[in-house]
Amino acid sequence: MAYLKERAPLGIEPIFKQTEFVYGDMEVIINYTKKNTEKGEAELETLARAAIQKYSDDNLEGFDKTLRRSKLSGIIDALDVGILSSEITVSPVIEYSPPLNFNTNPTFRFETPLVRPYIYNAANGFTNFKPAVKSSPFDINGTCVYFQDDGLGNIMIITDEATNPQIINPTAGTIDYDKGEVKLTNFKVETFTGSAIKVTAKTVDNDVVAPKGRVFILRDTDVKVVLTLDEFIAPVSVNSTSY
Repeated sequence: MAYLKERAPLGIEPIFKQTEFVYGDMEVIINYTKKNTEKGEAELETLARAAIQKYSDDNLEGFDKTLRRSKLSGIIDALDVGILSSEITVSPVIEYSPPLNFNTNPTFRFETPLVRPYIYNAANGFTNFKPAVKSSPFDINGTCVYFQDDGLGNIMIITDEATNPQIINPTAGTIDYDKGEVKLTNFKVETFTGSAIKVTAKTVDNDVVAPKGRVFILRDTDVKVVLTLDEFIAPVSVNSTSY
């Protein structure tokens, strides 16, 4: 800091901004066969996780980076002859650590079109509703809640209950599906688990582009690897004899 101050023109004060990140919530489904490999599921998963981290090191972890799912899937497919195919789903995640018991008005910019869900209907409930944006749980007024969109452009705050979730604030903010932008109003949190609240989005594009000014990182803790065994056995040909 002192080094830059000495060399900056008079009247200009160097300002350092803390690096902001975007993460990838990823699921990798690997279809494999025992016919071509002696490796077990644990070994194949270890190979896949190492390849994902190497991909992150080589292609991401910088500004203006794009996660290309087809390229990563090709890398995983080539890891072992027993791997038949792989399918990757990934959603961008922005983390937010709000000051506790203090009103804030945060904005989360994904800067890519989001998948607009059908309009939420109370009669149908939340069971099959798939929002474009959803947060991890946090506490408000002694109640564990989360927020998600309603398909109309509003952000709702909902009780985090498995059987009977209730909307406690239907207009806690807004979402622009085309811009991929979420804005919360008077957002006051009592507590949350971990180091931050996670805000996860579903994007229209298969590839995930890091928002401007954010560094893209794939963390192993955000990656779920599922191995599915292809047990197809080719039918045995039987020669028939005519009498």
